[in-house]
Amino acid sequence: MKNPYESPKSKVVDGKQRLDPNVHKKSKIPSVVGIILLVLSVFGIFGLLMSLGMLFYGNEELMNPQGFSRSYLIMTMVLGLISSLWTIYFSILLIKYRDKGRKQYNYFMMYTVVSLPLTHLYRYLFEPQSSFSAVGSQLVLMLMTILISFSIYGLFWYLLNKENTLKALN
Repeated sequence: MKNPYESPKSKVVDGKQRLDPNVHKKSKIPSVVGIILLVLSVFGIFGLLMSLGMLFYGNEELMNPQGFSRSYLIMTMVLGLISSLWTIYFSILLIKYRDKGRKQYNYFMMYTVVSLPLTHLYRYLFEPQSSFSAVGSQLVLMLMTILISFSIYGLFWYLLNKENTLKALN
């Protein structure tokens, strides 16, 4: 007769309870990272949709105090919307512990490493110089944005590609 108080994952050997070595604790990192990215991307979509609505139906001077071209604003909003939808997709996969979500995150990380500096470079080179009245402070702001973004994405990349996290994904 089986002991009703015995853990289903343990074995009793010589009067001592031993855990089955084939059973490992599932890492919670994918679900935590997935939830954080999901929340941030949903907020990002709401912000982008409100900005897009203000651009078309609101006061453009109020929406665009820095003097960016309308095509630049629309293009960055469309790319932001695509990125947010992509993030929602792989966030859900991460919450479900799918390895495909980790791979999609790695692709997203590569996309971000290329697109974020290029976006800032385009803005610096091709947008009206009136928006760069204080060029030094703009460059510092750009570099800080890139550094903070890459630090957060890099931390998530490191956590998602650790050995115990890889074992938890299927």
